[in-house]
Amino acid sequence: MYHRVGQLLKFEKAFIPSITMPTLAALTPEGIEVEIIDEHVDDINFESKVDLVGITCHTFSASRAYEIADEFRKRKVPVIMGGIHPTVLSEEAKGHADCVITGEVEDIWEKVIYDFKLKALKPYYKAPFPDLQRLVIPKIKLINLKNYQKMPFSDLPTIPLETSRGCPFACDFCLVTQFYGSHHRVKPVENVVKEIAAIGARYYFFCDVNIGADKKRARELFRALVPLKIKWAGQFNIAAAADPEMLRLAKVSGCYAAYLGIESISAGSLKSVNKKMNRVEEYAAQLKVFHQCGIPVHASFVFGLDGDDERTIDQTVEFVDRNRIDKVTYFFLYPLPGTRQYDRLKAEGRMVNDRYWLDKDRPLLDVHYQPKKISREKLLEKFWEANDRTFSWSSIIKRLFLPPQPQCLTSFVSNIFYRSMIQKRELSFS
Repeated sequence: MYHRVGQLLKFEKAFIPSITMPTLAALTPEGIEVEIIDEHVDDINFESKVDLVGITCHTFSASRAYEIADEFRKRKVPVIMGGIHPTVLSEEAKGHADCVITGEVEDIWEKVIYDFKLKALKPYYKAPFPDLQRLVIPKIKLINLKNYQKMPFSDLPTIPLETSRGCPFACDFCLVTQFYGSHHRVKPVENVVKEIAAIGARYYFFCDVNIGADKKRARELFRALVPLKIKWAGQFNIAAAADPEMLRLAKVSGCYAAYLGIESISAGSLKSVNKKMNRVEEYAAQLKVFHQCGIPVHASFVFGLDGDDERTIDQTVEFVDRNRIDKVTYFFLYPLPGTRQYDRLKAEGRMVNDRYWLDKDRPLLDVHYQPKKISREKLLEKFWEANDRTFSWSSIIKRLFLPPQPQCLTSFVSNIFYRSMIQKRELSFS
């Protein structure tokens, strides 16, 4: 993806690989040679003698994905595109691909390959929601794992896995429900255990939108993880604090960080995006429960919602320090195509460019809409100011070590990695 005009976001060592292509490789019929390229760390050989190219992308990487597709098609190599962005804007994606797959690909990938071998590839395939009962071991070893940061006492980086998909909530700025559906689908716990045993890593990131959504199932999963002696991080809803027993079991099973989508400390801003499950007045007590259970908190916030002004951003930084949040990711709002929020801002005439992801003359890391209570320029300025304050040495030390927080050394490593990105004004948008 381009994070500056004409400049791709590249890393000498990235933090975590994607699970998408290793999963797709595992679903590919036997006898087909598969190569996986992650352009964050790899270079693309457009002259490679391949029969078929598959590209997955989100909105932020769509422009580069289209360039890659166009280059291969110039060489008469057919291209398939999939992922969240091609799902919501399939006609746009089809302008750069021979075939577009919308939705989750598990149940139709073998059919797609079969059609390709018969020279009968269709222009579009609509994938159903898979039930996730099938055991699929991602082919992690097809990734050049040397290009990713090794975790302490491990020969491998953090490996992402899913144990469930779907989200019952429908926040206006989010595409999860549209892509994965509102029904919470889960993998059999025994299959999750088999995946972990086959991969053999020590550290994992569970990509579930809310790993604690089904508390009974979460307990079953956490109990099954205990004998594996792994370390893992995952995404929770902050309301999981209402069940300290579940969180303590998560800690025993190896949880070293809970990623929480707090989004805003403004009740008005939360209401503006239909984030009904978060309650500002309960945040401090809820965060305290996570810490009491021995789990560091990695929280995310979005600036520029309709209730936000300059003071909201300053208050958020103060809130982070006051509640000693272990790690923070700040975003400013990106209206994503396919969301209700994007449609509303476009209808209100507040989108500066309603195809901003294709604009090669402006940086992607920019404010592409008009906020209600702050100028676009001031929002970007305050965004970087907030990052600089939160990832200053004084804030990091205060939040993690005075006195020491649970697993403060692991959180310290994460803060240092993110601090280096902030100093270079690099963000991955993930």
